[in-house]
Amino acid sequence: MTLTRRSAFALAAGAAAFLNARGTRAAAPARFVRNPFKLGVASGDPSQDGLTIWTRLAPNPMEPDGGAGSEPIEVRYQVAEDAGFKRVVRDELAVAHPERAHSVHVDLYGLEPGRPYWYRFEAGGVRSPVGRGVTLPAPTSRTERLKLGVASCQHYEQGWFTPYRDMVAWNPDLILHLGDYIYESSWGPQLRRHPTLEPRTLDEYRVHHAVYKLDADMQAAHAHTSWAFTWDDHEVENDYAGLTPQQIEDAAEFPERRARAYQAWFEHLPVSRRSLLSMGEMRIYQELLYGDLAQLLMVDYRQYRSPRACITAERWRSGVVDCPELTDPKRTALGEDQDYWFGQTFGRGNSRWQVLGQATLFSHLDQKTPAGTPGSFNDGWSGYPVTRQRMLDRIARRKTADTVILGGDMHAFWTVDVRAQALDPASPIVATEFVGTSITSQSTSWDRFNQILKEGRNEHVKFFDDRQRGWMAAEVTRDRWNVDFRVVDSVATKTPAFSSLKRWAVEHGKAGAQEA
Repeated sequence: MTLTRRSAFALAAGAAAFLNARGTRAAAPARFVRNPFKLGVASGDPSQDGLTIWTRLAPNPMEPDGGAGSEPIEVRYQVAEDAGFKRVVRDELAVAHPERAHSVHVDLYGLEPGRPYWYRFEAGGVRSPVGRGVTLPAPTSRTERLKLGVASCQHYEQGWFTPYRDMVAWNPDLILHLGDYIYESSWGPQLRRHPTLEPRTLDEYRVHHAVYKLDADMQAAHAHTSWAFTWDDHEVENDYAGLTPQQIEDAAEFPERRARAYQAWFEHLPVSRRSLLSMGEMRIYQELLYGDLAQLLMVDYRQYRSPRACITAERWRSGVVDCPELTDPKRTALGEDQDYWFGQTFGRGNSRWQVLGQATLFSHLDQKTPAGTPGSFNDGWSGYPVTRQRMLDRIARRKTADTVILGGDMHAFWTVDVRAQALDPASPIVATEFVGTSITSQSTSWDRFNQILKEGRNEHVKFFDDRQRGWMAAEVTRDRWNVDFRVVDSVATKTPAFSSLKRWAVEHGKAGAQEA
């Protein structure tokens, strides 16, 4: 390994190399001159007996290789039952590979259910901050309470990630991130700047992610407890659908760009190595069981989608449309495998509540096309009505009122009664939907959406407000689902005031939200 200022470390003399898990490349201990843990630590994808712990060695985060050089590096990790590491249950070695930007993903198994664990890493004589992760209660255990922090849409340039400070103070058991973890483009007010105008190469996506990971409030939230993720579009490119890009001229190159973006996303998040399937493909949809209290299904709404309906070479971008293609039964929002998984998984077992975590507004909005005729937004769920109705049919067949749908993307809070027939506002309520506003991403849709709600058949929408940034605090008990729409007065200051905008409740056995 070349000893350079850029790599910021030297190999310790005489250190013994060892083979990594695949037995392909040797790794050795390193000596760092700068802190390699500047991007923090995190845990995610929890189960009853384990979780994934993560870090990335990056002494110089703004360099494409993170300043960690071109060789595998030995990393020690410890997991303990207490914050002081007096009861250590794991003390082992992992390998950080340059092909994965020296990220470390350790999938832990054999832990006790329903309890916290503390973890830390060590490399080159430097010890990382301590993180705290949780395992889920056993599915057969009676569970009384769950606290979920729900976040989405964090544009680095448009504000400080201070809503996470409020979230950590609330002390959630789990944090759900419902997409737009990064933004690939610059727009709106700029408090700070992206490192590149728009990432396209793997190195550019890596540096882009590194900038986001340097935010202190988000690092603290990652260290506080375990997260579960889905993604939306901006992790790759605005409004992409499957392998179809936003711009027609990018179609040939887009599959490779998406593969680079997916790799960088994996390298910077605490998701299991099981997620990696093949070049350019990841499985991120999953089921999380929180004791007998909640079944949480995290859905991938981007990777497997059919192209947007009603697009032509002349009208390629997303919009409100109306054409026969919308109801083509061959079109899909989830892909065949995920659709089958949802049908087989939703509502199985003895969970008190069923929870769907996905990226955007699930319910239908009655809108008008540019020509003034009824239409559907083709980048949202309304652009995939066959898939959505099939999911609604499965929810209705469950014959329970205890389904809650969580979403992001809209940069606004929404509270919606979910109807059995998406286009019929008089059909029975089968679920309740809460959409959270953005962490920082701005919105200028107040007048437009209020006009849409006023003009269309949108009686199922109980609340909309896009004027403040924040997150959702969801506290679940056996008899009640409580949601607090939390806001900050400004994301342009590092010392904002936090408050509650609106509180909602769903009673067990009675679909539909009531103002609390």
